[in-house]
Amino acid sequence: MPLGGTGKRVLLAGDYAHRDFRDVVAWLAEHTRLACVPTVAETVARLREQTPPHVLMIAQGRPGRFNCAEIERLHTASPLSRLVALLGSWCEGEGRSGRPWPGVLRVFWHQWQARLIPELSGDVFPRFSQWSLPRTVDLAEQSAQVLAPPRRGERGLVAVCTPSLLMFRGLSDACRDGGYATVWVRPAQPPQLSGVAAWIWDGIAGDAAAADELRRLRPPGDSSPLVALLDFVRGGDRDRALAAGATAVLAKPFLIGDLLWHLDQAPVAAVPPASLPAVA
Repeated sequence: MPLGGTGKRVLLAGDYAHRDFRDVVAWLAEHTRLACVPTVAETVARLREQTPPHVLMIAQGRPGRFNCAEIERLHTASPLSRLVALLGSWCEGEGRSGRPWPGVLRVFWHQWQARLIPELSGDVFPRFSQWSLPRTVDLAEQSAQVLAPPRRGERGLVAVCTPSLLMFRGLSDACRDGGYATVWVRPAQPPQLSGVAAWIWDGIAGDAAAADELRRLRPPGDSSPLVALLDFVRGGDRDRALAAGATAVLAKPFLIGDLLWHLDQAPVAAVPPASLPAVA
């Protein structure tokens, strides 16, 4: 079903009504020419009848919903479309114990902002982008494509809250490559800082105790980006972190480029369920 919007043509197939994908579907509906089709057969029929989409996105809420043969049918029906898998929480172990679809870019539900917004916001795909590569490249080649040269250190100060000196050093190196200076904030010592451009909070779980720590981190009235780093993120973890003031939640391990993208952004608010487009 068409949902309107402007920009690149995106055809979204599969489990797009799954709760993990509500925010990304809402963003796509507003910023792209989006159409949603529930089954592979209907998607193939749609591809034969219309102008090929720039992006053919397959939403999969759990492993095994679609097999490799079905993905190849979609590729055959629209060989010039960029194939992207939008994956839910249950798919995170698929790379080790399942059979990921070959030659398909994989974007997990908690990664969508940094992975999709830069690619789909303009009229063309960025020049130095994974999306510009052929399907035959492997994961190492994809990762090499997104490496960017260090930027000049003029982007401000990032406060890094972590109990680990080793973690601080790693995050500090990443921020320095992105043009940021850093300061270490220990969780047991409330920060007395001013002029902070962005915050990073390093945690493990998104439970109530973590939410309380996040809520106390920034000074009152500070609306600068706050990126929460968590292990094995679930929907409830993300929601608690966002409610506590985080502007983004990243699951460890993550790409440095994803972290820097969020540090560079104004907050992107989560979309409440009542404002989502009707999909079925």
